Amino acid sequence: MESHYCRKKTSKLYLETLWESKAQLLKVYNNEFCKDNNCDPVSIATFSEVFEQMNLSLYQPKKDACDLCEKYKTKNVSEEEYKCHIKKKESARVEKESDKKSTKEVTMDLQAVQLCPRSNVLLTLF
Repeated sequence: MESHYCRKKTSKLYLETLWESKAQLLKVYNNEFCKDNNCDPVSIATFSEVFEQMNLSLYQPKKDACDLCEKYKTKNVSEEEYKCHIKKKESARVEKESDKKSTKEVTMDLQAVQLCPRSNVLLTLF
């Protein structure tokens, strides 16, 4: 599924939302797949490791498509309005990429800043 937001550049494969957790998926694997194929079930650790190696995920990111695109899919928005929206989306992406190349970002941990001179005496005001 093409994304507007967070899945644009990911290679992760999202499974259908039939299962709420890996443990639940493992239970289905053990009870159905292993019994049908006469194979020994694996541990949750092995299952999770293979799941990650295969680049799978159970949960699709919530931000996936905008309202206007969803309205277009259900034919509630005109073709002209949709095309204008797509042009704006592509323009915004181009600008974002150019901004990434031309700006520098600096981050600091200000919680670790200590004032000098340092004193271990507690100041009280009377």
